[in-house]
Amino acid sequence: MARMYGGKRRYLRRMVRRYTVLILLSTAAIAVIAGLWACTVMVCALPPCLVAAPVMLAVVPVYFSWRRWGYRYGIWGEEAVSSALSALDNRHRVFNDLVLPGARGDIDHVVVGPGGVFVLETKNYAGEITCTGNRWARCRNGTWEVVERSPSRQATDNARRLDAFLEGCAVAVKADPVVVLANRNARIRCEDPAVPVVERRTIASYLGSRQSRLSGKEIQIISEYILNSARLE
Repeated sequence: MARMYGGKRRYLRRMVRRYTVLILLSTAAIAVIAGLWACTVMVCALPPCLVAAPVMLAVVPVYFSWRRWGYRYGIWGEEAVSSALSALDNRHRVFNDLVLPGARGDIDHVVVGPGGVFVLETKNYAGEITCTGNRWARCRNGTWEVVERSPSRQATDNARRLDAFLEGCAVAVKADPVVVLANRNARIRCEDPAVPVVERRTIASYLGSRQSRLSGKEIQIISEYILNSARLE
């Protein structure tokens, strides 16, 4: 079993809590506004149909709920991939939710093993998906939409950030970016993808079958450098 580090998803959980509070506050505010407006309508003898006007404000908590669901969905996806990565043998080190010095966001997963260093960008997409080069698209309700933040580019950018960080390590190594689809209901069609796209159920075998590039000592040096110089969420 691989050695696992991090994985508390503090950032994602913090965002879930933040949007939960926003949902409660916005709902309470709308209730107060609706009550005051109803009183105004009655006192001023306005048309009764105007009582329903504040209903339009309901879009605010609905939006917050949508954002909250997205972060919760992200937590489930990352936890599923972490579980899949634990199937790697004990030569591997898995760092979940890694925050590099000076960086604002985190890296979903970094795997250090005989096959090298891998940066994993996890996406919990479901349904029909296409990937052509760096361009991603999803089918929602029968309509195809371009994914604005390309997972391939995110993985590549994170790999570059990790490469810059590892320049201070005694072992010279370049990180390989990988996009992992966490949802079992994802159906993807790839055409010359810029970054390897791997399903969650096969990620452990994919990483475990890479040609050996690092010795046990090098894996230890890189892992200790990450633990001592970076932060795990």
